[in-house]
Amino acid sequence: MKKKQYSTEQIIGFLKAHEAGAKVPDLVRKHGFSEQSFYRWKSKYGGLEVPDAKRLKELEQESARLKKIRKNHAGFRALAYIQGDDCKLVSRNIELHTPFRKGAPA
Repeated sequence: MKKKQYSTEQIIGFLKAHEAGAKVPDLVRKHGFSEQSFYRWKSKYGGLEVPDAKRLKELEQESARLKKIRKNHAGFRALAYIQGDDCKLVSRNIELHTPFRKGAPA
């Protein structure tokens, strides 16, 4: 079965129709979505107006973008490299210098 994509405006319209007195089974039959979808939308968008819902969507997208950036940089928190006879560990803007000698136990 093909999944339908409803816009935020349409979802809020369904919720407003329910608040105005329309019964959930009637809305489900008329517009072709499930009751589960309706109640999920009600918990997410209940009481919101269209501009509020658009702002919510923007904030969710921004949050996802920042989480992706954070995930990509998580591996770079501690970076060790050897330069000449010095081993340098850079971790969260703190630099620790440890003498490194060839043949010395690590």
